[in-house]
Amino acid sequence: MIRLSSMFEAGGRSRSRAFSLVELVVVIGILGMLAALLLPALTGARQAATSVACASQLRQLGQAFSVYAVENDGYLPPWSGTHAYPAGSYGPPLEDPGIAWTEYLMSSYVAPDSRVYRCPAFEGNAVTYFITARWESLQGLFTMRLSRIRTSSTFILSGDCTGPEWYQPPFGHSPLPFDDVDKDDANGPCILFSNNPDGLGMHPHGNNILFGDMHVAQYPKWVPNQMTYSPDSQQSYGNVTVD
Repeated sequence: MIRLSSMFEAGGRSRSRAFSLVELVVVIGILGMLAALLLPALTGARQAATSVACASQLRQLGQAFSVYAVENDGYLPPWSGTHAYPAGSYGPPLEDPGIAWTEYLMSSYVAPDSRVYRCPAFEGNAVTYFITARWESLQGLFTMRLSRIRTSSTFILSGDCTGPEWYQPPFGHSPLPFDDVDKDDANGPCILFSNNPDGLGMHPHGNNILFGDMHVAQYPKWVPNQMTYSPDSQQSYGNVTVD
């Protein structure tokens, strides 16, 4: 028979043993080490999730381009100058006449103030995707047919806009009092890679790019045989020729 005297002290109080200071320090140290090990993994998982979400949004944008082209004789939505949303909110000289390419897509997609146009890794409230315009601008055009793109698997159609000149402080140094919802690369590249100075870098492992065949891929730097700004041949931004 178990002796009750071995389970209770005099007076009927149960025996208890508190942690010593050394034991508490050891436990806290172990918990700190576990947190230090888990935090980078959680951060990496969160960054990977936002990158995947961004790629998904760009694929949706590619679908919107395709639908728009079907409804408009094969043409992509035209790019233009600088535009606020809604159009005419500020007027000249801050805004150019007409509407933005994002507003052209409203009939088949969503309005420019939708979160779909905003990379989830970006903390500000701005359109973070652009539309191709480099080749068209050199030809004196403001749009082109999707069927015109012969280098569809490598042609940069859209992607993360990582140039600081496109964003208001504190994210960039745009002098505009509004977000330009017509981001395009007519006068300068919108994509700046990690080896370019001042690039915002939406994702730690590279920029998401939407290509002419509507696939999305992520790149940390320019790859000449996998990217082009010309619908006819492999050309970098500065080497695009006038037909």
